[in-house]
Amino acid sequence: MARTGLFAGVFLVALGVLLFQVALTRVFSLMMWFHLAYLVVSLALLGFGAAGSFLTRFGEAEREDDPYPRLALFASGFGVTLILAFLSVTLLRLDALAVRIDAAPFVALLISFLALSAPFFFGGLAIGSALTRFRAQVGRVYFVDLLGSAAGGLLSVLALAAFGPTKTIVLAGCAGLLAGACFSWHTRFRTALLHHVLLASGLILATGFFGGGFGIPAIDWRIPYAPDKEVKVGAIEGRPAAILESATAQVEIGHEQHQPNTMFGEFGRLGQEEIWVRLVTQDGTAPTALYADAGDVARFDFLDHAQQMSGYTALAAQPHALERVLVIGVGGGVDVMMALRQGAESVRGVEINRAMVRAVSEDFKSYIGALFDDPRVELINAEGRAYLRRDDSRYDLIQLTGVDTYSALASGAYTLSESYLYTLEAIRDFYRHLQDDGLINCSRFFQGVPRTPRETIRYANLVREALAREGVREPWRQIVVFQGYHWASTLVKRGPFTEAECQALRELARAEGFMGMIHDPCLPTGAPGSEGFGWARLRLEEAAGVIPKLRELRPRAIAALEDGLVVRELEQALAEAANGRSAAAAERRHGLIERADPSVRDEVSEGIEAWWVEATDRIARSRAKLGQVQRDFETMLRSSDEARERFIEDYPFDLRTPTDDAPFFFNYFRLSKLGAAREEEAAGNYLYLPNIPVGHLVLFGSLAQVTLLGAIFILWPLRRLRAAGAHRALRLRTFGYFSALGIGYMFIEIAAMQKLVLFLGHPTHSLSIVLPTLLAATGLGALASSRVREPSPGIFARLLLAIVLAVGFLVAGVTFGLEPLLGLPFLLRAGVTALLLAPIGFLLGFPFPLGLRRLDAVAPGLVPWAWAINGFLSVFSATFATVLAMSFGFTVVLGLAALVYALGLPCLAKSRAEPE
Repeated sequence: MARTGLFAGVFLVALGVLLFQVALTRVFSLMMWFHLAYLVVSLALLGFGAAGSFLTRFGEAEREDDPYPRLALFASGFGVTLILAFLSVTLLRLDALAVRIDAAPFVALLISFLALSAPFFFGGLAIGSALTRFRAQVGRVYFVDLLGSAAGGLLSVLALAAFGPTKTIVLAGCAGLLAGACFSWHTRFRTALLHHVLLASGLILATGFFGGGFGIPAIDWRIPYAPDKEVKVGAIEGRPAAILESATAQVEIGHEQHQPNTMFGEFGRLGQEEIWVRLVTQDGTAPTALYADAGDVARFDFLDHAQQMSGYTALAAQPHALERVLVIGVGGGVDVMMALRQGAESVRGVEINRAMVRAVSEDFKSYIGALFDDPRVELINAEGRAYLRRDDSRYDLIQLTGVDTYSALASGAYTLSESYLYTLEAIRDFYRHLQDDGLINCSRFFQGVPRTPRETIRYANLVREALAREGVREPWRQIVVFQGYHWASTLVKRGPFTEAECQALRELARAEGFMGMIHDPCLPTGAPGSEGFGWARLRLEEAAGVIPKLRELRPRAIAALEDGLVVRELEQALAEAANGRSAAAAERRHGLIERADPSVRDEVSEGIEAWWVEATDRIARSRAKLGQVQRDFETMLRSSDEARERFIEDYPFDLRTPTDDAPFFFNYFRLSKLGAAREEEAAGNYLYLPNIPVGHLVLFGSLAQVTLLGAIFILWPLRRLRAAGAHRALRLRTFGYFSALGIGYMFIEIAAMQKLVLFLGHPTHSLSIVLPTLLAATGLGALASSRVREPSPGIFARLLLAIVLAVGFLVAGVTFGLEPLLGLPFLLRAGVTALLLAPIGFLLGFPFPLGLRRLDAVAPGLVPWAWAINGFLSVFSATFATVLAMSFGFTVVLGLAALVYALGLPCLAKSRAEPE
């Protein structure tokens, strides 16, 4: 019975800790931004490290009293503090991105760190105390610990998809309270009663969070969005129409509203309509929309005037019909609507978020007119790139509009803004799936004019390099960059663009008032670009700016004139000035002034002329900037390799090509060029997509905070270690050994999950298979380590060799062995993944319990401290592995893991207790 209570308690605490850890990544994605959710790992491991220090400081290894009351206290403390910390932190508004202008968010983050690390501290006390007090059974306890973590990893995906993060966290708290009750089976009646009362209270609270019942009121607890998330759906009394949960991202759907068709790209001046829509966000951002009666695509004339129509415009200039279209990132379905309206015979949509798929195919199916029931449409829930690897179809058009595969890899390891859609291998995959003369159309927000381009120009370089790798001799002939105003499409053709296609795109720009072709492959090298095509849109925005200026002068500054007429007249004046007819422009302005009320005519004249100087000056500067942008794209795409390399070296942003091994397309900031970026930032005061690497600031700032706290928690117990009889050399070897285990294991876990996303087809699949497989295999290794009678130097040497070989096997298998198996059914691919990871996971289960046994024999007082070291270095490496991968790739991270084990494992091989 004693072992049953012990193992059940350890299992439940480990399950609850990982369930809480994974659910917190979703909380951070909502309260902050997805790429900051990696902080959860640091919190978890910091709490565990602090627990190890606490157990060291108060001599847990030397205690001889009954361990079960303390184990019950620690486990129940985990459950109680978990719920209290979560509820407290979600009352805050964490504006993490404000760190670029204010240091206060770092203080708020630190407070949140301390609050949220408290439950991990108590969870660490429970598991650490069990490992320390039951050292004779350390292999079995460690096995149950890892088995519970594996179960928590599996349960987290199911719970998040079914219930969302709030309810999942409450479940994690109840797991801790149940663990406390299990440990209390072996205590006095009063102690056991207390822990069972706490468990009952937790179950009552959980009933409220799950909708109430049995006289318990329902609890509706909302996790607040980050203050600067840009999209607010239509809500009535603060509530959206629906919230759909998934392990990928929370989908929030607003109430129906009548508004201009401004969502999901950009529409030209001929396509301005007001329509009935429901706005949709994912984790409070990534906006899209559900269009009322979308299935009747003939009703939506404005779709013919969208900026992302550029791909269809080029295809329409070809002689053959539009057959197959692939849409990656379906969202609310507007790209599918556009394909159907253009006459596509087959439209295949791939959407990563299961909640988004559910919205369009189930919950709001009737609202959108059963768009996805059209026999020409097929909807697939998968990561777009991974699906394409298993698809042997060829397409006339592959459409990506504002798609980012940025779902949190809620792995208990890290989350970062990686994307497999914007890598060298991705472009080659897309290109190979095109029909002859087929197109890729990647449409994204365009930071350019007056800002310096970053994403679109990096993508253009990525395409150029991919086409060169495919054997294309003049890649620039197969690339068009077409700008609306705030959005731009990069078109990639399987074959050179023809003059007919380029002319069709020029006409689209003229008709719709778009900026036009930033890169026109049909013009000679060095020829002026498409400047002037799209100034109508800019002129219109400049002209509209005069109305509030005039109203500041006098409410009825211009008598008997509609605002629209004023705008049209000034827009025409700007157009005439842009075309060199300055006299005609002046006459139009003078005509407006003459129509003004005589009593305010002088003020109107002064206001219009001041506005005119400002508007024309801005247009002149923007036109000059556009010319520079066009020259930059020409240098990037048409120049020699040497000239292009010089250009890349001098450019303010990083334009190098991301690969599948380092899929960080959005990591385009260069520390050496931040000065120029800051100057542009100050001039424009850009709140959206700023020029300052805010994510990096939070990354390194939080790393510094956690490192400082962790160092305190590790160094503080050293004051006691001398009295415990541990000499300096042994302390150093202990530090080296358990540091290597923390760093090496985390490096392998992170890299394995990341590199297997493509093979498994979904980040959630990678989480739910890789993490539990690794943890379960490691647990089995820990259990098997109990059969090793004596952890001799020879055992450590053989273990080291086996781990290095296993890492090499993993690298070779992931790099070379998986691609031929991509066509297998999912369950078989999951089985292959388990077979690939089981050997390395099993071997990694040996070092920790063997090290603890070795240490227990020579310096038992160091056992909890060793556990703290392991946790602290895991904190550091969880973040540092991200930094390394962004610079060198995940294969290098795996290689470094092998090196770390090679350096660390020999440290304890010959340890012995000696007085200092």
